[in-house]
Amino acid sequence: MHFTLRKNITANLKKPQVQLFLISLAPRLIFYLLMLTQLDAGQMSSYYFDTSQYVKAAEAITERFDFDTYGVYTYGPGYPSILALLGYVISPDPRVLVFIQILMGAVGSVMLYQFSLKLTGDHRISFVAGMINGLSLESIGLANVLLSETFFFTILLTGLLVYWRGMETNRIAYYIAAAFIFASAALIRPAVQFFFIVLLFISLCYTLSGRERTWRSVFVRLRGPLVMSGIIVVVLGSWIGRNASVYQMPYLSMSGPMGMAKLFCMIKADLTGTFYGDVYKGFKENLKLVEGVEGHYQETLSEQARDSLLTVLRQEPTASIGTFLESVWTSVVSEWGAHYNAFPKLKDKLRRITFWFFEKRLNYREVALASIGLIIILMHAKYRIALVLIVIFVYFAFLSGFTIWQGARIFYPGQLAWTILAAYLLVFLYNLYNLLARKIRQHNLI
Repeated sequence: MHFTLRKNITANLKKPQVQLFLISLAPRLIFYLLMLTQLDAGQMSSYYFDTSQYVKAAEAITERFDFDTYGVYTYGPGYPSILALLGYVISPDPRVLVFIQILMGAVGSVMLYQFSLKLTGDHRISFVAGMINGLSLESIGLANVLLSETFFFTILLTGLLVYWRGMETNRIAYYIAAAFIFASAALIRPAVQFFFIVLLFISLCYTLSGRERTWRSVFVRLRGPLVMSGIIVVVLGSWIGRNASVYQMPYLSMSGPMGMAKLFCMIKADLTGTFYGDVYKGFKENLKLVEGVEGHYQETLSEQARDSLLTVLRQEPTASIGTFLESVWTSVVSEWGAHYNAFPKLKDKLRRITFWFFEKRLNYREVALASIGLIIILMHAKYRIALVLIVIFVYFAFLSGFTIWQGARIFYPGQLAWTILAAYLLVFLYNLYNLLARKIRQHNLI
């Protein structure tokens, strides 16, 4: 019996999914245990402003089933509901919640491996992509703080896997399941609410690049993605309708209007040579002067943000686009400072290390690896793979331009694309090294 058990354990440890889970779990646990030596439960609940609002919203849901809190209408109901459910079923202790999130983060690396394997069909590339995610500082840090990214990342990948299964089998059931998964992801982080458009585009390109291109075959292949998109619109539309009724705010959350407000303030700061923080402060102060703002703050902010952004885009289109692209680039090449708050006793030393990364231009490593990896994919004529990864990367990069001072956190979902691109490069270099080594050995034998 013991021999059989040991044999089964050994066999399971050889599975790439198990190996990736353990590789990803180890650094997250080390980070977690070290963090516990410097933070107590109260500090973990107020790690960031966003963290404290998520915790307060979860408590309101648990105690009063109250969804009319800052944390819900600003960020969406998804993550506070997850914290509330876990807190009710297991424990509301933030140390327990973070530990569960660590497990979810390790699962995310496995899901990335599975998605990459579906996309590329290459086990080595997929394993390297999952390992990059597992050892990524952003991924490790985010798993150890009560923020929505870790759950969002894993749920988004789950949706992609189910959606891809739908493309392989053309069965409506998979698309329906994917629709609810993607809708759940959007309620966690509203940035993904338009992701179904990306998926429709991918489905269309895959259909048109196939052998059958008749109108009937195109319709049959797109029927599932269209049903999926319709369900997502209905589910998210119901929450948008609820917000429009309660707050006169026809958005999934306040993150949409706030994103427009932040972009307007960034553009205005660049045009006037003023510090962004002062411009944003002035924008919020002006909101208080608007007639009828009392009791209608969300509605007023939404209208003012939209009107201000549209006005500056019409008046200064070139400068506005320049500011937006600069914001995108800054987010894509940022380093996230989660470790500052996790290790307050080491804050100064960790800041110096981060600044050293910027001085040595090491913050460009992800973009550099992904760009070269993309070139290699195109050289091998893997155009459909390149298309999928490019549109996912561009989608999340584009949305990161609507905020500031968020660091690598805001572009974290793009990791499901750039890790695969980087893995292509690393596996290519490994194969090239083996080829050259073999030729050298053959030459020496001759």
